[in-house]
Amino acid sequence: MYNLSTTSASKVYANINIHEVNAYETRKTISELFHIVSDANPEVEKCYTCKVIVLSIDMNNDFYYKSSIVCYRKLMEIESKFYFVVRYMLNVLAGIEIISAWFILFDKEIEKVIGYNIKTVVELYLEDGWASNTLKLIMNDLISHRFVFEVKLNNYNIQRGSQRFTVS
Repeated sequence: MYNLSTTSASKVYANINIHEVNAYETRKTISELFHIVSDANPEVEKCYTCKVIVLSIDMNNDFYYKSSIVCYRKLMEIESKFYFVVRYMLNVLAGIEIISAWFILFDKEIEKVIGYNIKTVVELYLEDGWASNTLKLIMNDLISHRFVFEVKLNNYNIQRGSQRFTVS
């Protein structure tokens, strides 16, 4: 019999082969993520988690863009026609202490972080763009909040040395 001296806020895991424990093993700081990208190791395509505080929201770029139904990165012509889907994107500057980085959130991740349905946010954006007072309040409410973002480092980050991380 084991006697653990702990509080109700503590978690003790007996089975280390579960998601919650593995998440701690993949937790990286922003500087560690920068270091992984700078090492240019093509075998690094892996998911990591990073604990951050939101510092600001980029309201200089559009909230949405048109992307191909085949490739989310760009609009492609198929048989002399363009078929596209609209994707929503939010650039968030986040960091801990003196180190910060840009994290890019898309569609579902935006909903999770802001706590609003994406359609509601889009309607506000289409009315007045980033000038919408309600939209500004929603976005400014994120500032100073703590999050654990899951990011996937892939060849895009490595080959281009990109220090913008996509939240997955």
